[in-house]
Amino acid sequence: MNIQINTLGGGMFALYHECLEEILILCETKQIEIVNLKNFRCVIHDSCEFKNKTLFDDIFVYEDDLTNFTVYNMTTVYNTFLNANKNKELLVLLKQIVHKNKIHPTIINKVNYYKELLNINDNTLGVHVRITDMNHIHGDIYNSFTIESYFIKIDQMLNQYTHINNIFIASDNIVSINKIKNYYKDNKNIRLSYIEDSIRNPEEHCQTSNFMINEMNKMNNYYHVNVMIEMLVLSKCSYLIHRISDFANFAIIYSDTFKEIQCL
Repeated sequence: MNIQINTLGGGMFALYHECLEEILILCETKQIEIVNLKNFRCVIHDSCEFKNKTLFDDIFVYEDDLTNFTVYNMTTVYNTFLNANKNKELLVLLKQIVHKNKIHPTIINKVNYYKELLNINDNTLGVHVRITDMNHIHGDIYNSFTIESYFIKIDQMLNQYTHINNIFIASDNIVSINKIKNYYKDNKNIRLSYIEDSIRNPEEHCQTSNFMINEMNKMNNYYHVNVMIEMLVLSKCSYLIHRISDFANFAIIYSDTFKEIQCL
């Protein structure tokens, strides 16, 4: 499981990651109440554009009755996702926590709709493509990759698991999706799918003004709901290729279907 810690950023899943860190710190008492995510706020995103709402408000259903659960053998609470890569008990705990945060039924319905529409099943490879800011801003820490890096990994996975006939693409930009579609256009054995009405960056690289304008447009709850839906659809696949990202981290945590996970 290629789950990584300290994926620095201010996006929705980076904040959710921080929430899990706080919850696990409370786990030192061996028994906690699930923390209401509405209490976690981000200075960057907590703006008038949200009308005093957090970016979790349209994603989770906040219930008055907080659920207690017992934590066993919890010896460390730091480097959460990195430890989960080596500690199956910690990964199970993370799964328990996220599943106690009830997702809004409209999101669940959308995820089930796309799962059926896009034929996400045992033969589906999920690919999370994130180049944009990960290269431009975080490349020194997590390395820089091109779309060709993904082609190599995808080809290896297809050669290893010949029954895969569907590739679901989750990406923050439409250019990468179109490049994958073009690369595999002559492969009649592979169906390519993605959520067409998701909000995406119009460019693959983030040095341009159009990219930054689009980043500003993402400061709304509609965008974050769409991102949550896409992550959950990705989590329904049977195989996963990704780069270091909290989007992929949470797909792994939410998934009960991944058989093979490979990180660039």
